[in-house]
Amino acid sequence: PPWFGEAALRNFPNGRQVRFPHFGHQTGGACVASLFQQFIEKASAQGLDASCASDTRRPPFAMELPSQFALR
Repeated sequence: PPWFGEAALRNFPNGRQVRFPHFGHQTGGACVASLFQQFIEKASAQGLDASCASDTRRPPFAMELPSQFALR
């Protein structure tokens, strides 16, 4: 939950919490990859462009398994 991140930030004065409002525990995709890349390049959590987080949507729930995972 977001409040766990807020509590953790108390111990990391240079930390930053980026919230993805439409996700739960697992977050991925182009926005997360961009944040990782920015973090590595800047060596800092400050100044990251996290504007994509609020626009990111989780993929639709899968009703069928892709054929490569089908039981045979």
